[in-house]
Amino acid sequence: MRSAPDHVCTAPTPSLPMQPQPTALVSGAGVAGLATAWWLRYFGFDVTVVETAPALRGGGHAVDIRGAALEVVKAMGLHAALQAQRTRLRGMTLLDRDGHAVGHDDTRTFSAGRLDSPDIEIFRDTLCRILSDAAGTPASTLFDERITGIDDTPSGVMVALAGRPSRRVDLVVGADGVYSALRQQAFAAAPTCLHPLGGALAFYSAPNHLALTDREWMYRDADLGVVVYPDASGRELRIGAGFGAEVDHALRHDITAQKALARSKLAGLGGRWRPLVEAIPHADAFYFGELVQVKLPVWHTGRVPWLFSVGFLSDPRAAPWLDYPDDAPDEQTAEDWQRLLDAMIGFDGRPRLPHIHVPTLVIGGDEDRLATPEDAQVLLDGIPGARLSMLRGGHLMNVESPDAFLSELERFFLVHAAAGG
Repeated sequence: MRSAPDHVCTAPTPSLPMQPQPTALVSGAGVAGLATAWWLRYFGFDVTVVETAPALRGGGHAVDIRGAALEVVKAMGLHAALQAQRTRLRGMTLLDRDGHAVGHDDTRTFSAGRLDSPDIEIFRDTLCRILSDAAGTPASTLFDERITGIDDTPSGVMVALAGRPSRRVDLVVGADGVYSALRQQAFAAAPTCLHPLGGALAFYSAPNHLALTDREWMYRDADLGVVVYPDASGRELRIGAGFGAEVDHALRHDITAQKALARSKLAGLGGRWRPLVEAIPHADAFYFGELVQVKLPVWHTGRVPWLFSVGFLSDPRAAPWLDYPDDAPDEQTAEDWQRLLDAMIGFDGRPRLPHIHVPTLVIGGDEDRLATPEDAQVLLDGIPGARLSMLRGGHLMNVESPDAFLSELERFFLVHAAAGG
């Protein structure tokens, strides 16, 4: 990975030699969408973000940046900026249902874990603002907008928008959450692809009338969990609650009903909890998230690459190939991958193809999205006397279809051995 300075930097837009700048559209201006926009722009894409909200959404819970994510934000040059905006909690207090303190812990919080770790806990809206500024997306984000249609054509993806003219882009990325409209349009996914797990989360903001400063409050029983912490200004509290719930289709888009459900689940809390319960109907920044699994036959379509064919992914014999160990001795570093990408972007061997004067067999996979069937045809047309064999499979067709692959090689070698070639 290219080195990046340890301060906020905007994603550069390097131009590819003798090629038009590729374009991308990202659906969703949350953490995932804005981080995706940063990396796409870093690798040369002209990026547009589409967001249904009228602006970046305020409020929300705190998120943790830990493990590999810490290395990613360092590579993006954002570590120092995120570190400066992290939460500054000094411990947590466990309260009972009546708001009485029953325990204290000054070494950790429920939301962030140990306080002496290098992890960064930061509020979601702060993280989104930093990502948006660094990616340069404020000027290229279409707020109060939604995608109404997708048409993947050979020359690009035509994207229809509700309030603006349609546009053609090279790549569309869905990062618009569990109730993704893009998923329904691109994959024809019905609401039945959502499989409820019997729970829900509610996050909202309330005035800090409790004068909570540098500690986190927590309550937990078998059916309910609540965590409360002050925001960076100290004037506002962020409240998160998790509870069991059966969420029907109507509730998924009815914020009034969502608030009523959350309030009913917290209704048994009293004492110091009571003002937080009564604040739910009046909360401007309110998020409701159903705990679900999204089950689709494929997670990509059209202009999104994959290594294996759909049939191979559904084959139980594929498990050893997909379960690649993290400590594999030949694992490549981020710098290795960056050099590989730079080499692929900068190299064009097509002018050399006519100078190949040896028997050549081109083997391709009909579902390969990296070295596409069209790429195989370029080799066939460019190499004198080449022969093409197109197998069923993806990029690693020698793994997916080993018998057919070996059969093609054996036939090729036998034919040319007999001919003395």
